[in-house]
Amino acid sequence: MRIEVEDLHKSFSDYPALRGVNLCVEDGELLALLGPSGSGKTTLLRVIAGLDYPERGRILFNGRDVAGVPVQKRGVGFVFQHYALFRHMRVWKNVAFGLEARPLFQRPSRAERHARAMELLDLVQLGGLGNRFPGQLSGGQRQRVALARALAIDPAALFLDEPFGALDAKVRRELRRWLRDLHDRTGHTTLFVTHDQEEALELADRVVVMRDGQIEQIGTPEEIFLRPATGFVYGFLGETNALDVQVSGGRVFHDGLEAPLLEGAARPDGPARLFVRPAEVLLEPVRETGAPASGPVARVTQVRRRLESLHLDLVLEATGASLEATIGGADPAGQPTPGDRMTVRIGECRLYDPETGSPPRVEKK
Repeated sequence: MRIEVEDLHKSFSDYPALRGVNLCVEDGELLALLGPSGSGKTTLLRVIAGLDYPERGRILFNGRDVAGVPVQKRGVGFVFQHYALFRHMRVWKNVAFGLEARPLFQRPSRAERHARAMELLDLVQLGGLGNRFPGQLSGGQRQRVALARALAIDPAALFLDEPFGALDAKVRRELRRWLRDLHDRTGHTTLFVTHDQEEALELADRVVVMRDGQIEQIGTPEEIFLRPATGFVYGFLGETNALDVQVSGGRVFHDGLEAPLLEGAARPDGPARLFVRPAEVLLEPVRETGAPASGPVARVTQVRRRLESLHLDLVLEATGASLEATIGGADPAGQPTPGDRMTVRIGECRLYDPETGSPPRVEKK
């Protein structure tokens, strides 16, 4: 199924949840809707699925406008965050529920429903558990049952609303690899909502980053992460430092702290907002020999362990601006401690207009 959304609007009381959203999901694509709470991603998913209705705009399934069509007639499967399984039903009956709910003249026989449910349980790697009750399964297993139930009606598209949000980190990582493999085998057009950047970048063919009911950027995981279109997208994807800087003669300064410009592109002189990942804040210890430091100096205020790395909080002595840096932490010898003074350089970074959040451009004469 190919899904197209045109100028979609939706409000709740006076709050505009969707503001003129336009989107195209290609047949067989796995698309992630990513954004903070209140960005409109779940509302967009529910409106496309038919669980809610837009105030204005069109929703096209293979060219047919379904904006006013009820959910049960759209031929889609929906997976909720909290499973929504029937605790009094055995697992196979949960999977077959959508088939049992069909009108009598469309309903398969009990034997056919059972066979279909057991086939899908094998597909989601739960073969042999069909006679258990949901309470006898782990959270990850229950979510697989919910997905098998969505697949039972042979949907043209799948919609998943934060499907792994209620699970612990290890199970989430295992299930998202499994979901990617399942998608590649079944080929369903799939939309899933998440606020987990790592999840979206690992799973999706393309990522839609949303903010305040609008789309900030659409692209492949590589495009979104390596070439963020706005400062918001850059700041939302992972940990980020943001500094107010001045551009002068093709060079970028924050009180003497200089940063390279990416891709050799020209930038207009004037104020800008610099974004840099903690791993690109490059540090060297200040040598207390009386010689001047080779660059701006920051003082370490806190050191936190992050598995195989260390995360440092720093304050620039000249301006009081805060910075975060990440360094390798496998070797405990010589690791920074609070109070240490470090010279700072900026590695790979990006500049955005301080008012619009977009990359500053040079006007052609």
